[in-house]
Amino acid sequence: MSTDEFERRATQKLIEAVADSVVHEGVGSLVSGPILDAFGWSEADKQAEYFNAIMDRLHVIQGQISDVQDSIHKVQTAIKGVEYAIADEETQSILRSFRNPASKIDEKFATYAEALSGLVSGDQDLIDEAARELSNPEGALNPHEISELLAEVQDIFLPEHSGMTGLLEVQAKVIEAAIVSGAQPDPIEWFGFDPKFEAPEFQMRGGLWSGESIYIKAKDIGEQILGGQIAETFRWVLGTQLKGLILLATAWKGSIHEPRVTAHAKRLTVAVFKIEAFLNSANPVIDKSVSIALKTNGKPMGPPYTKGGYPWLKWPHTKIECPFGGNDIIWKSLPYDTPDGDPNPKGTPYILVMIQSPWAPWPSGYCRISEVEKCQLDTKHFSLSYKTPSPDEPKYNARIESYDRPLPGKLHFIVELAHRARHPVLTEADMQARLDSIDKKRRDQGEPGLSPEVRDALLHGMKDHNG
Repeated sequence: MSTDEFERRATQKLIEAVADSVVHEGVGSLVSGPILDAFGWSEADKQAEYFNAIMDRLHVIQGQISDVQDSIHKVQTAIKGVEYAIADEETQSILRSFRNPASKIDEKFATYAEALSGLVSGDQDLIDEAARELSNPEGALNPHEISELLAEVQDIFLPEHSGMTGLLEVQAKVIEAAIVSGAQPDPIEWFGFDPKFEAPEFQMRGGLWSGESIYIKAKDIGEQILGGQIAETFRWVLGTQLKGLILLATAWKGSIHEPRVTAHAKRLTVAVFKIEAFLNSANPVIDKSVSIALKTNGKPMGPPYTKGGYPWLKWPHTKIECPFGGNDIIWKSLPYDTPDGDPNPKGTPYILVMIQSPWAPWPSGYCRISEVEKCQLDTKHFSLSYKTPSPDEPKYNARIESYDRPLPGKLHFIVELAHRARHPVLTEADMQARLDSIDKKRRDQGEPGLSPEVRDALLHGMKDHNG
């Protein structure tokens, strides 16, 4: 085994894990196995040698290609770009920057898939053309260009330099923008006990809108955006890196450039763990976005019932100015339970519920609420009457609870991928390669190599850890 055999195996296992998780279970073992051993096009002055090697082994590799062709096609077609309906210019700029190298990697991977098809076409002209494509390091499959594009994709998603904003970081903005723009209030009705209140001059300017509906919608949108656009973005990002890594692992296997393949694989692994960390912190992001939506989209009390408008009565008799300010928004309307014989029909929304600062609830999660009614003060004047009941009655829904829904199913692939990346299952050959690597590094540093006893002990420990 060569010096880099363990790291090469680790890269193959990562390719397998990403392909299984991002594309389809069972794809990984094919795209990370025999196909990586079939070619290699690292040096320009060896093009004829690569071509002859392909043609000499054609009868062998045709079977391998036939086995993996469907999997390569699935990798090629399963990963698609994502469009963002967000006005934020920084986010759109980052997205455009990512799409450019990602589309070029897509084109190169498509060329690779087409060349594989050519090799098993049975048409000698197509076979020759495909072999030339797969043996030309300065052509469409130039591995140095692929490496540069892959590095660019990785930098845009997760910058290595501080002070730069990456595509991963702006996903919080994507969540906020979706919730704030989508969680708009629903209209509600509010009637007075006296029919005269239904005259146009007594109707609230701008209409009546439910803050409670903002709260309910915002949480639903948070769940939808996670399982939709966010999930597809991560699938796109990881799938793009998968394509680039397959091409480089194939082209540079056994060459002096192979350490760069390992470096790309390690950055991909870091990206997986960073995505996992982002998802672990997504619930507070949704909570913050819900608060912003309530503050932005919630509707306050409007004319003619604001200060200077119709008089108010603090239940039961005190005349006051409008008691509500900018931190009070309309929450919902409720029916008044009229007694039998009352001329007002049951179930009619006579009560308007106001809520105070639902974007900053008390430590208990509850918010101060008020009940408002349109009532007759005397035979000539009308008034609004309000009182402050306990907010913990279920009918008010005045408790602002943290978002605690489970991760959407379409993001489970990230959890599974992170687990496989963190705990790869090692074969006996993987373990021996790891021990060879440790032994080599010790000897290179002037230290004694692994004795048979130490090697056996380490191997036994690796097997126990491997389960």
